[in-house]
Amino acid sequence: MHPHQDHFTLGAQFVSKVPADISPERAAFSLMGIALNAVLSTPVRVGECVAVSGLGLVGSMLAHLARKTAGRLVVIDPSESRRQRAEWIGADAIVHPEEIGRAHV
Repeated sequence: MHPHQDHFTLGAQFVSKVPADISPERAAFSLMGIALNAVLSTPVRVGECVAVSGLGLVGSMLAHLARKTAGRLVVIDPSESRRQRAEWIGADAIVHPEEIGRAHV
């Protein structure tokens, strides 16, 4: 299974029914709360260095939020397209996981 497929089948244990009073658009962005809670529970102080491992939906949101206050943003992702997205977000260092330990960030 790949997260960006047009169609795939999941077992019932992996899905949740969206309540009728919540629009599909709002439900699609429910993961924003995960990124926001991560920032709130581990606040990024002005000037600190933040590393985000994985630039999927939650990681992208987290990187955007961290970029607002972090002095240095490091993004780690194996995907070339996601590493290009990290440039657009404004990451100071972009690292392939195989380069960890050798990268100068």
